[in-house]
Amino acid sequence: MIILMTFDTADIISKDDKPLARGFPACGICGDTFHETNSPISASLSANSSSRLPFGLRLPCPNQHPYCISCLSQYILTKLDPNGNGGGCVESVVFPIPCPECPIDQWVHGIEDEVAKKILGEKGMILWHQQRLLDSIPRYYCPNPRCSALVQIHEDVTNPQAVCPSCDTHMCIPCKTTWHENVTCEEFQSLPLDERSPEDQQLLQLVKEKKWRRCPNCRRVIELAHGCNHLTCLCKTHFCFKCGGKL
Repeated sequence: MIILMTFDTADIISKDDKPLARGFPACGICGDTFHETNSPISASLSANSSSRLPFGLRLPCPNQHPYCISCLSQYILTKLDPNGNGGGCVESVVFPIPCPECPIDQWVHGIEDEVAKKILGEKGMILWHQQRLLDSIPRYYCPNPRCSALVQIHEDVTNPQAVCPSCDTHMCIPCKTTWHENVTCEEFQSLPLDERSPEDQQLLQLVKEKKWRRCPNCRRVIELAHGCNHLTCLCKTHFCFKCGGKL
């Protein structure tokens, strides 16, 4: 006896028991297939309700990773507004937003404005441009190595001192370091690092013992736990851990 079995040639079943349409790319985040289009947001708005697959695109990264509009937009919005309150991310610099799968050193420019316009809706683009503006404002972080909180800088240019809202450390704004009483910024900068304060002496000694590095831009102390020598600081500065120079 011969038993004939038929299959729907339009679909196959994924490992998660989800139907995957043949000939369509699979999202690198959720694994579902999608319709690839140049502008997923426009296609989604004009598509009828009978469309079986969502829309998506391939990022212009070196590996052209594919993502559906739902996953990629959520990924971007999580970076732009991690607290979900519409206020953006004021604690740290967001841009560039990397590809979810590419190493940062392979696609350093990240997702550009033109790609965001194809993925995010009107509210999403407002957040996008709002964060661009926030990232353009200089950030100042507490020089206390046990704190590193974001410090709000006042508008009075005649007062070079600020106070950390987290640990009350007094900070010199021009020098981006602990306040140096009765010493001008020029005099302070001319001092060797190991002569500036007892705290600095202890920190520098620890840095030497642990073989850590300071970011060449914001001076944060960074430890390399694993991986290559190409590091990216919280301030988005790329530098070499081996020599300490900017990349």
